[in-house]
Amino acid sequence: MSRINIHKVETTEESGARDQTHIPPVHEGTELHSAREGEELMAASAIIDAVNELDNGEALVIIREIW
Repeated sequence: MSRINIHKVETTEESGARDQTHIPPVHEGTELHSAREGEELMAASAIIDAVNELDNGEALVIIREIW
């Protein structure tokens, strides 16, 4: 079985790095969307919607948990 979790995070510039960003860790319970195995189309739709809503300095973190 598996689950896909989608998180939106604020990125920050890496100290001394050029054109690189740091993506902070995500925590359980902060998902924008979570889909179980078999719900791939619903997850894909949520990802597209989340990408369209991103502002400058934001990123999506997509995690697939397999157990």
